[in-house]
Amino acid sequence: MTHHVTYVGVLGIVGIVLIVLVLIVWIAMTVRAARNPTQSGARGAGTKRGDNTGGVIHGSPAQQNRRDEAPRQD
Repeated sequence: MTHHVTYVGVLGIVGIVLIVLVLIVWIAMTVRAARNPTQSGARGAGTKRGDNTGGVIHGSPAQQNRRDEAPRQD
C-alpha cells in the first residue's frame, strides 16, 4: 500500500511541475509576442504589397457575391 501511495505522489508532483512549466512557457511566449508582434527577416522592412489606394479589393469574379436576383423556380 505504501508503494502505491508513493507512486501516485511522484506522478502528482511530476504532473504539477509539468503544468507549471507549460504555464511559464505560455506566459513567456505571450509577453514576447506582445512586445514583438512581427518577426520579419528584413527587421523592420515590410513586404512590398503595392500602393494602398483604399476601397474594396476585387478578386476573381467566381468568388464575388451575385447582386442580381436569384433565378425563380415556378
